[in-house]
Amino acid sequence: MSAKVTQVVIVGGGLAGVETAFSLRRLGWEDDLVVVDVEVELPYERPPLSKAILLGKTDAHRIRLRPPELYEQLGVTRLAGRRATSLDLAQQSVKLSDGTALDYHALVLATGAAPRRLQVPGNTLPGVLMLRTLSDSLALRSSLTLGVRLTVVGGGYLGLEVAAAAAQMGARVTLIEAGNRLLQRSGSRVLGDILANCLEREGVSIALDETVACFRGETCVEAVETTSGRLFETDLALVAIGAAPNGELVHEAGLSGPAGILVDAEARTSLPNVYAVGDCANFHDPRFGRHARLESVQSATWQARIAAAGITGTGAPKPKHAYFWSELFDMKIQIAGYADPSTPSHEELVGNQAEGLAVYRFQHDRLAAVECINRPIDFVKAQLLIGRAARNLVDLKEVKVES
Repeated sequence: MSAKVTQVVIVGGGLAGVETAFSLRRLGWEDDLVVVDVEVELPYERPPLSKAILLGKTDAHRIRLRPPELYEQLGVTRLAGRRATSLDLAQQSVKLSDGTALDYHALVLATGAAPRRLQVPGNTLPGVLMLRTLSDSLALRSSLTLGVRLTVVGGGYLGLEVAAAAAQMGARVTLIEAGNRLLQRSGSRVLGDILANCLEREGVSIALDETVACFRGETCVEAVETTSGRLFETDLALVAIGAAPNGELVHEAGLSGPAGILVDAEARTSLPNVYAVGDCANFHDPRFGRHARLESVQSATWQARIAAAGITGTGAPKPKHAYFWSELFDMKIQIAGYADPSTPSHEELVGNQAEGLAVYRFQHDRLAAVECINRPIDFVKAQLLIGRAARNLVDLKEVKVES
């Protein structure tokens, strides 16, 4: 690679990649910026795909991350419909699917994550769907006609959001979860039970402790069979069992594993001038002294800004605690912090479902997370309290909050 190369190459056109590019410009980066995006569609927000887009409350233009003219104005080159296929680390170069190669001064991996497939017979039958892209959402929306039978496999937030939206659209919805409750990996039992009750009141049938054995059908999916022998007749099946980080590009370099691309608190990988941000990154959080791969808008945003600060040599922004949000029916769900699903929690409830409630989750004698339903004040306060030493709400009252 020539010593004169000053180009930053960003692989991935989702939120993390786009935010990195525009953060670099805000921080004064004047040299070339290239975003390699496998999608043809202009970069867009993903949370609405299982909510507002699916319900027809918004369209593709309204969920764009940036207006199209801004890319040109700020000199951000977007290579659409192309995939990065290999790295030449010695030459600091990225090869693309069209055969071209891009030399880089710094490389940012923002390759995101892909839906996990169920490795069972019939998983490629027409009508067995996944939801990750705008085209996925639009295809599902067009299929959710009145009375259609939809089986959702997976009781995490994505599965719950799709089940709620489909029920509102008049579909007959069954939700299958392998665990003994909803939100087994991403929420408290209290919150999972509350959302289960709400879904059932809206006509969603929930089957817990059921593992999919196969999808049945001749020319398209006609039923979902579980290992217990139950058969759920269906017209469509949506698999929502989580996402795996996209790491094929750097697997040979030893950067990628099942938990994502390992990076430090400055978004740096172990390779020189290579960063990783967003859903593909297993980020070190110094506040808890651990790594975690967090799929959230806010995490992707501040990781991108940290990477941009590292590339430009400017002061990195202060890390923020992760937060998540969801919408089901008339419920606005906001979660501050992150509770490790493998660690027991002490949980305390404030408020009630009618007026709004918050679940405070304590782990290792610290406040790990707060889950709020229609209780925004608790959510705002929680962001200042996450990580503070406290065993319960009584202890938490003694903590001084600095805004």
